[in-house]
Amino acid sequence: MKRIYLVAAIMTFAILFAAIAAPVRAADGDEAKLQVAQKFLRAYLLKNDDVLPYITSHSASMFGPYPFKSPLQFNTPKVHGNQAIMEFSGTTIDGKFPSKGGILFYNHNYKWHVRQVFFYDHIPNMFGLPTKSVNAKDRSFEPEVKAMGESFMAAWERGEREKMLVHWWNWPKMPGDPVKGLHMSNLNMNVSSTAWGDAYVSYSVKMTYRWGILSYSMTLHGGLVLVQENGAWKVRGNVLVFAV
Repeated sequence: MKRIYLVAAIMTFAILFAAIAAPVRAADGDEAKLQVAQKFLRAYLLKNDDVLPYITSHSASMFGPYPFKSPLQFNTPKVHGNQAIMEFSGTTIDGKFPSKGGILFYNHNYKWHVRQVFFYDHIPNMFGLPTKSVNAKDRSFEPEVKAMGESFMAAWERGEREKMLVHWWNWPKMPGDPVKGLHMSNLNMNVSSTAWGDAYVSYSVKMTYRWGILSYSMTLHGGLVLVQENGAWKVRGNVLVFAV
């Protein structure tokens, strides 16, 4: 009788362990979305891989539908060296997208370009974006950056993709070195959809910087819009959502 109880206890423990240890399975059809989202995040955040295989390349897919349902308010741009950001606020169509964010700019060969559009409540410090225009030279670029940002967003609202791409900087082709000492862990993802029907992967990931015996960790929350391109899922890498 004791042996029967022992066997039953072992079997019960094995079943419970299997249930705990088994990976969480995605819903049917979501595996490919989660795989490309994970690969994009590793390439984008750690810069240890090329993002090109995981992002959209067709002009019709790069930015998607205009996401606002109210006029935008723009703040004075913040410029530092070859980077700038102009923050905005406006009511979004989809609640997954915060009502605030920023247009990122990059200066290449003495010309400003739009790089990406971020949606966020507070921009993660790990991106090292400008917090102010540092000197007189930086401040002198503010009117040009603001005019470009307003023109870009107006073209997006009108659905004029070619005009958007005139301002856009092809950032995925920029060479980049891996971020030394940065590691990803505890990645969790969930698949849903946007108000206009695109696939949406929300995620949380622990980012850890290590310098010798010292380390600093933060949990980054965000979202990625995915679209199908040539039969494969791709990330819309020009429009990213962040929430710390």
